[in-house]
Amino acid sequence: MAVYEYTCRTCGPFDARHPIGQAPERAACEGCGAAAARRFSPPAVRQVTPGLRRALDAQEASAHEPRVVRR
Repeated sequence: MAVYEYTCRTCGPFDARHPIGQAPERAACEGCGAAAARRFSPPAVRQVTPGLRRALDAQEASAHEPRVVRR
C-alpha cells in the first residue's frame, strides 16, 4: 500500500492509501465526501553522506553475499 495525496476544493489536502499503481484519479474527501483530485508531488528521498552510503552498501552486500570463513 502506498500513500497518495488528494486535494478537496472545500476541505483542502488529505492522504489516502491504495495499492501501488491502483490509485484513482479522484477520491472521496474524508471530510465532506466530495470528489477530490489527486495531487502529484516528488517522492521523499533521503540525503545520505558518502561515508554512510558506503557503509549501507557494504551492509547490504554482506547480507546477500556473505564472506566464506575458513578455519
